[in-house]
Amino acid sequence: MAEFEKVVKAQIASGKPDASKFDLVAAFGKGAELEKNAPQAVVVIVREILHSAFTMEKCLASVKAAKGVFEKVLADADLEPEELLYAGARVIANEMRSPETKTLPVYKADTSVSETFFDAVYSAELCSEEQMLKWLDDMDDETPGRQDVIMHVNAFFDWLKYEPESEEEDEEDEDDD
Repeated sequence: MAEFEKVVKAQIASGKPDASKFDLVAAFGKGAELEKNAPQAVVVIVREILHSAFTMEKCLASVKAAKGVFEKVLADADLEPEELLYAGARVIANEMRSPETKTLPVYKADTSVSETFFDAVYSAELCSEEQMLKWLDDMDDETPGRQDVIMHVNAFFDWLKYEPESEEEDEEDEDDD
């Protein structure tokens, strides 16, 4: 894992990570070893992005730049896209929490790191609306701090759930009246 972490750090720092450098089979082998290490590999990538994104804009840009990396890693490991959300919640809740106040990190008073990361994953089309809601509704997830992260992403999920499908549909609804 240490060698993989070096690759991740260098590639994310470059601002233009090359998906071909993220070869999970070369890093971990096949079968059980790959299955065991793949979720942690996703956490390592998400961790590097979140810990290096000191602004909301940097977080959004970093997730977008890493889209190909995430797609390759998830495909190579046969993981569902929601794994990105589990990894994000784990890193934010357990590694980025303020030791003094025990609060989760924010970029601005009205914008949390959690909300920005979830929005970035959705905006980059790494997770669909259904996959985002699947994560939210996963009552079996026992990630420490999950409820705190959910509180930070409530506004995002409210928007996601109640977002109009499109302006055309709204116009069609008006025409029906």
